[in-house]
Amino acid sequence: MKTLLKFLDKMSFAAICVLTVLITLIVGVVDFMIGHEISSALFYVLPIAIASWYGGRKPGILVSVLAAATWLITDIGAGQQYSHPAILPWNTFMRLAIFLLIALLLAAFRGLLHAEALAAKTDHLTGALNRLGFQERFAEEYARSARFSRAFSLAYLDIDNFKHVNDTLGHAAGDQALMAVAHTLKANLRMTDVVARLGGDEFAVLFPETGGAAVREAFAHVHQRLLQAMQERDWPLSFSIGVVAFESVPENLDQALATTDELMYSIKRSTKNNVIYQSWSQTTRAGLADSA
Repeated sequence: MKTLLKFLDKMSFAAICVLTVLITLIVGVVDFMIGHEISSALFYVLPIAIASWYGGRKPGILVSVLAAATWLITDIGAGQQYSHPAILPWNTFMRLAIFLLIALLLAAFRGLLHAEALAAKTDHLTGALNRLGFQERFAEEYARSARFSRAFSLAYLDIDNFKHVNDTLGHAAGDQALMAVAHTLKANLRMTDVVARLGGDEFAVLFPETGGAAVREAFAHVHQRLLQAMQERDWPLSFSIGVVAFESVPENLDQALATTDELMYSIKRSTKNNVIYQSWSQTTRAGLADSA
């Protein structure tokens, strides 16, 4: 069952629509063959549930209408007789209403679950991913990079003097600074890059399918834009940034995270307010670092 659910979850929107329409038609044919004496209502609900849960409200409504129409055709084709001519359209209306109710409730429930799952992975202050969301997204990219032997890059950012701003200007100013950092990163990076706040004053950026030369281009001017955003608000903040381009996939996720974290903290312990790039490969197990 779990395998089937995973398979459905990976199907495209178009594939879900085609599959559920096909199931509905098959149910209609079987319903016509067995006759009206044996109820097949539950089998009509199955494609409606799949369409609503995995496709959304519109596919759910479409399949609901198709299921009601198919059931009507099977009733007419089977030659079922009613005591009053209004019974057939009334039954069809009631079936459609029940099907639509099921479709809308399932689609709404799936939407609520998705919203809650997204909220659990989002930093409520900045709108960036939180640590949980970042680790999940990074795990997906790591698996993809390992499978297709593609490079990826990581950047860790730590805000210098952030505690001083909190202590002197208040936590409200600190919160505004964090929101400004997240906004600046998102505004100056590519749509494919993943921005996350790991906690406190630490941020991370994941660059999928991006090697050393590409990450430099993608990260160009970001440091200066961050400093400019702080200066515009008279916040005495700077940034220690370590960027590691993994030209080959490391042994595990922890190794990649630890390498990037250590590079960032090496800047924090020395000069601060600097960007250092490092290339990492499985063959050398070492990085060649240079400042921006």
